[in-house]
Amino acid sequence: MPAIMNNVATPTYLRFFAPNCSYCGLNIDSNPDGSARAGPDQAVLACSEHAALAKRDARAYMHERGIVERWDVLQDPVFEALGFNKDRISWKGEPLKNLTVKRSSGALEVGWSFLHISSCHDPLNLQRNDEGHWFMPAAGPGGITKRIRVDEFTLSLPEDKHHLVAAFVERLNTIYKADAEAHAAAAKPVDDAAADTTSATAVKTNA
Repeated sequence: MPAIMNNVATPTYLRFFAPNCSYCGLNIDSNPDGSARAGPDQAVLACSEHAALAKRDARAYMHERGIVERWDVLQDPVFEALGFNKDRISWKGEPLKNLTVKRSSGALEVGWSFLHISSCHDPLNLQRNDEGHWFMPAAGPGGITKRIRVDEFTLSLPEDKHHLVAAFVERLNTIYKADAEAHAAAAKPVDDAAADTTSATAVKTNA
C-alpha cells in the first residue's frame, strides 16, 4: 500500500486537475481509480487503496453542504418504507407518474415522477436549501422539470404514511453524519487528539 501523506482530503473540481491520489500522490491515470464523487462536478481523487478514505471525505463534504446522492437514498430502508417503486425511478424503463406536486402558483398537479435522467447541469442529487428544506428533482407533464420539496411527499402518499416523510427528512439530515464525524476526527491535529485521549483517561480515572 502506498504511504499516506494526507489523512483527509477535500473534493477537486473535475475540469483541470492533476490526476493524483489525494492521500498518497499516486497517479490514478495509470493505476486503479478509487475516487468518490462529491456532487455533479467534484470528486475526492484517490487510488484504489484509499477508496474508503475518499468515500468518507466526499460524504463529509456533502453532509456539510446539504447534498445527498440519489443512489444512497434509493438503497435506504427509510426511503423504501415510503412505498415508492424504486424500479420505476431508476435509469431503466419509464418513470412511475405517481407524484402530486405543488406548482409555484400553489395549484396541485398530478402526473409527476422522480427525474430519472441526469446531466451535469441537472444532477439527481437531493439538496437542502438555506431554510433547511430538502428537494428532489422531478419531471412533470410536457417535460417540465423542477425540484420538489421532500416534506411535500405527503401530497402523494396515503395519510397513514405521512409520519414516514418526517422520518425520511431526518434521515437525509444524518445519512452522512458518521462520515462527517470520522473526517473531523482524522483531520484533528495529532497533539489535539492526544490531549483529548489524555483528558478522557483522566476523567475516567477520577470517576
